[in-house]
Amino acid sequence: MLNWLKAIMAPALSSKEARDSVDQAALREVVLGHIRFCGARGCTDEEGQLATNIPGNSWRPARLYLERHGLVGLDGSRRENKSGRKAVVWFAAPHAAYFRSSNGND
Repeated sequence: MLNWLKAIMAPALSSKEARDSVDQAALREVVLGHIRFCGARGCTDEEGQLATNIPGNSWRPARLYLERHGLVGLDGSRRENKSGRKAVVWFAAPHAAYFRSSNGND
C-alpha cells in the first residue's frame, strides 16, 4: 500500500496519544533554555515559538508548566507581536526584577 494511503487510513491520534508521543521533559527543557537565553529581555510566546520552531500548541503548555513550577514568570512587560497586539513577555525566574506569577500567587 502506498505510504500516503497508509497515512490517510491510519487512525488519528487522540490528544493524549499525541502528547504521550512527545518527550515532554525535553520539550520543557528547550522552552526554558530559550527563555533563559533571552535573559533580561525575556521573550513572548510567539518569539519563542519562532526561534525554536516549536508550534504554539506545544510551546504554550510547556511554558505554562514552567510557570506553575516557578521557573518562568512575568513582570508586567508587554511587546508587540506580528499581528500588532501587545503580548506578555516571559522571563526565567532569576531575570525578572519584580517576578510574579500570572496566576495571582505573588
